[in-house]
Amino acid sequence: MFKTKKRTLVIASAIAAALIGVLVVLVPALIAKPTPEAQMAAYFSAISNRDGTAAAEALGMEVEDTAATRLESARAVPEVIAVTRSEPDGEGNVAVRVEYVLAPSAATSDEFYFEAEEDGGWQISVSPMSEIKVEEPWGRPLTLGGERFDGVANVFPGSYELAAAATSFVQAATTTVEVYAHSSVVSYIDATPTEELSPTTEDAIGHFIETCAEDPLRGCLKDTVSRSLLCFGETGGCWRDVSITIDTPFTVASIELVDDGYTPAAAYVKASGSLTVAGTNINNNTDRVDTVEVHDAYFYFSINSEPVVLVKSPFES
Repeated sequence: MFKTKKRTLVIASAIAAALIGVLVVLVPALIAKPTPEAQMAAYFSAISNRDGTAAAEALGMEVEDTAATRLESARAVPEVIAVTRSEPDGEGNVAVRVEYVLAPSAATSDEFYFEAEEDGGWQISVSPMSEIKVEEPWGRPLTLGGERFDGVANVFPGSYELAAAATSFVQAATTTVEVYAHSSVVSYIDATPTEELSPTTEDAIGHFIETCAEDPLRGCLKDTVSRSLLCFGETGGCWRDVSITIDTPFTVASIELVDDGYTPAAAYVKASGSLTVAGTNINNNTDRVDTVEVHDAYFYFSINSEPVVLVKSPFES
């Protein structure tokens, strides 16, 4: 009787083991693959919860840690209104349209394309991540969403704070950048000169005029066509065989920062002063000494974290 019972247990165990093996094979096959619309719903739900890691996992993709960290500190994140799926195309691929709101802007929508896989799953065709590019010619250190930023970054959709730290010559500034799904955004940030820039440019102008006094043709006319005359436009005519002394140091009236595309950063500085010019005035071919009042002359500077450098003469006819 004991032997019969033991044999029965052995047979039962074998049957159970076989059934478990069958279940191990069958269960994965029975688990439904996430549909494209389910993947996008999970993706945007995770973003709404500021969870970049979960958002990436929803689509089976990898993202940089800084993208997830920036999402946590985003000023606003998208809130989904509706997720709809198109009919499959000839190859079985589908598009998913997601309608959402990124406050305070109005509702918008984006389409995401999915390719059918052989195992019955779906793979998104193009990354839904977005790219931000920022042009900052003034040399200010940047942060995006509180993270250090070198001017280009991939981010999740949302609104992010872009900040530029102050330098010696350009003030700090902040702005908000709205980023929508799988888009490319080029952003700019305001540039305002600091109080330190005015006396620095005045010193530079003084140095420039002193250089003119030492060697007018080389010091003042390096960017002019003639290279033989020193001209003050309508204020004093043109001169040759010139010597210059500064009577009234130049003072700055205004500074305009500009990105002219030729230098990393530049400024137009409007300044006034007075000079004594000795030489031959070519308008009447006479040798004379005159006091020239220079009003609101524009000086052109290159600006970065180093001292200001004058790169173009304002004395042109």
